[in-house]
Amino acid sequence: MERRQLNAVYRELDAKAQQLSELLHASFGYYNGHYHKGPSGDYEMDHYPIPVITMRGVCDIEVDLDGISVTAKLARADALRFDFGKLAAYDFEVYGVENYLDDFRAEGDTMDVMLENIRESKENAIFFSFCFPCEAAAAEIGKLVWLIQKEGFFY
Repeated sequence: MERRQLNAVYRELDAKAQQLSELLHASFGYYNGHYHKGPSGDYEMDHYPIPVITMRGVCDIEVDLDGISVTAKLARADALRFDFGKLAAYDFEVYGVENYLDDFRAEGDTMDVMLENIRESKENAIFFSFCFPCEAAAAEIGKLVWLIQKEGFFY
């Protein structure tokens, strides 16, 4: 890949990270080592760095090539009694903190299945990763960040 192509790709990522950083009054840096499900359904590590906005104590916001994710935790006990109707408008994944390759909510799972998976886990806290398309407005992502902060999510 040519430097010009890399600059074009990263210019867009950097612009979105700047918007979110300014809206949320948070800093960001570039980090690699994020995992995504590959075509086979197995997790694969990405070696390239992406911008990550850190809302200290609340969440990380990862601005990736194929979308934006907001990652935060909830204590297992809090997750089991949380009103997930408050998150009905959002697409999200749920997985372990210590065993982060353990999915608690697969595509198509009901909330009851997710809660049963959490109940059966030995995790003390559960990761939630909220997914947005690349073109999502910073204000839309900010709205979720403020909601999860109010609801006791942490990072």
